[in-house]
Amino acid sequence: MIRFLSKNKQGVASQKLVIIFFKNKDNSLTKVTGLIEQNVLQIIHKNKIDWKLVQLVI
Repeated sequence: MIRFLSKNKQGVASQKLVIIFFKNKDNSLTKVTGLIEQNVLQIIHKNKIDWKLVQLVI
C-alpha cells in the first residue's frame, strides 16, 4: 500500500512524502517513509530492507 502526504517540518518548506508498506514473507508489514521524488529502490536501500524477502503491496 502506498500513501502520499505532505508534512511540515519546523523551519522547512512543506515536503511531499510517501509511506510505503512492504509485505514480508511471514505476512508482517514493514512501514517506511521517503521523499516522493525518491524511487522505491532508494527507499528500500536507505531503510535496509531485504528486497528479496518482501513484496510491495500497492
